[in-house]
Amino acid sequence: MKALLVIPAYNEAPVIGDTIRALAETFTERLTPHGIDWEIVVADNASTDGTGEVVRSSPSPQVRHIGLSEKGKGRAVRAGFRAADADLFGFTDADLSVPPEEIAEAFLLVHRGTARFVIGSRTHPESQLPGREWWRTGSSKVFNFLTRKLINIRHTDTQCPLKVMDRNGRDLFLHTEEDTWFFDAEFLALLDRMGHEVLEVPVAWDEHRYPLRRSKLSTTRDGLRSLVAFWRIRRRLPSQVAQLRETLHNGPIMQWIIVGLGNPGGAYAKTRHNVGRMVLEEFRIFAALPEWEYQKSSDALLSRGEVLGQQVVLVLPETFMNASGKSLTSLVKSPAQAAQTIVLHDDIDLPIGTWKISFDRGSGGHNGIKSLMETLKTNAFIRVRIGIAPRDASGVTQKPKGEEAVSSFVLGKFRPEEREQIASLIPDIEKGMLSILSEGREAAMQEWNNK
Repeated sequence: MKALLVIPAYNEAPVIGDTIRALAETFTERLTPHGIDWEIVVADNASTDGTGEVVRSSPSPQVRHIGLSEKGKGRAVRAGFRAADADLFGFTDADLSVPPEEIAEAFLLVHRGTARFVIGSRTHPESQLPGREWWRTGSSKVFNFLTRKLINIRHTDTQCPLKVMDRNGRDLFLHTEEDTWFFDAEFLALLDRMGHEVLEVPVAWDEHRYPLRRSKLSTTRDGLRSLVAFWRIRRRLPSQVAQLRETLHNGPIMQWIIVGLGNPGGAYAKTRHNVGRMVLEEFRIFAALPEWEYQKSSDALLSRGEVLGQQVVLVLPETFMNASGKSLTSLVKSPAQAAQTIVLHDDIDLPIGTWKISFDRGSGGHNGIKSLMETLKTNAFIRVRIGIAPRDASGVTQKPKGEEAVSSFVLGKFRPEEREQIASLIPDIEKGMLSILSEGREAAMQEWNNK
């Protein structure tokens, strides 16, 4: 078993010697006893200050220098990953703002099989950030907000310089194309789109380990560059994901129909009855699938593509809720196809902030589900039920009583606090849907209905 740590470095001569010494001592103490050989590769980003000379003078045979003729942090990390064969791969910054002990522990987490991908997070509730300037904290929050919004990443700290992965993760990482320091965000976006679980761990952050070292980041300059980088990443994500699914996935290819129930038109856009439609719209973006196209024969908006190597068709019926089944007439033509159909819908029997995966279940009075059952002539399809029932101050569910009250409630718009609860559910629902596609219905129900 071998672990490889890559350190991208540009003009780090004053600190790189101390950094590799601290890492070498820690790895010898913490990795070697577990039978893990290790190597540190410093990927020199065209330094002009003698960084290479300092690295090459290291007495440790497990420290190596590779020189690059062009700058680019992402380019440097990829070059480092290609420079040596290993079982575990990671990268960190030359300023060692993440303690060596925590880097070693991340390698051990992957070595033990606890996770395949480990990232440090300064927003983790257990992280320690003593002495961090307010403006750095503020700019980091803005950057991560833009990252989540523009390229739909669920992680709250993409840029923390602690990332460790297994060999398959390395293979995926080498499909990144961003040469600038925004490559972290691109990598995490690919992990999300490919359905990988990522373990976020707390860090004891110390960006003043070397007080005389000056940061190379400029809030204004790099803020503008980040917007351009986000555009590049967003534009190429669909083709990257398609290539990865073709290259890395070897499982059986199946076709799935995924339906988001709701009423069409702006008047219903944010109503409780439309939560299935709302979540599917988010899933399309998350899965990097093509834009919606109207199909007249189905009277629905469709998006076709691959998710985890499985052929999927996303469906947003343009009929009203009680005629939803019409949109599936030309898409689902057999019981076997029905069993490969996933329907996302609101459920007034579940409290807001909860969701369940069900199969072969009655309509529960839901008009959209009734219509699907009549069209498909079966109830043997998968349902992702998203709770909308309100709770009182003590947390007890308060389901409306009577047909008129229920109708008025479901056609009403979410309150601000309810929208927040739904938004917090979406990442888990997306993961649950990926579980259905990759592991099957029963495994997904067992995993997610017990949380």
